[in-house]
Amino acid sequence: MHPIVLLYPLITAMFYYLGARAMITQWLWSRYPPWLDHFMMCSACTGVWYGAAVAAVGGYGLGVPFVGLAGDHWSTVIVVALCSGVWTPFMSLAHIKALEALGSTAPVKPDAEPYPQRILDGHGNYWDCYDQQWKPLPK
Repeated sequence: MHPIVLLYPLITAMFYYLGARAMITQWLWSRYPPWLDHFMMCSACTGVWYGAAVAAVGGYGLGVPFVGLAGDHWSTVIVVALCSGVWTPFMSLAHIKALEALGSTAPVKPDAEPYPQRILDGHGNYWDCYDQQWKPLPK
């Protein structure tokens, strides 16, 4: 396999992450209307469009081939777009798992609770998911 084949999946996954929830593009995605926000969170949906755009620029502009297809042929754009609908969700999942393994991208407050979202019973207890039992809230 030629390393250039990885170019299209990596670039479409990068565009999905930047357009969906990257911290450096928060100024952009925080202004999406609800219908666009819903669409942009679908990695397969946006992957098709990003794939078509990347194939058009990479194929026609730079002449980058894809699995034996000439970069400047119209069928390359369609094939890359359809493949992007499949590989972008997998690439974005791998990206999320890598970020989780590396740690948080958000700054951690020193006095923050380790598990801020707790299921409370209304009597001063919370549900411990690990021990599978109710425990009293710490004072």
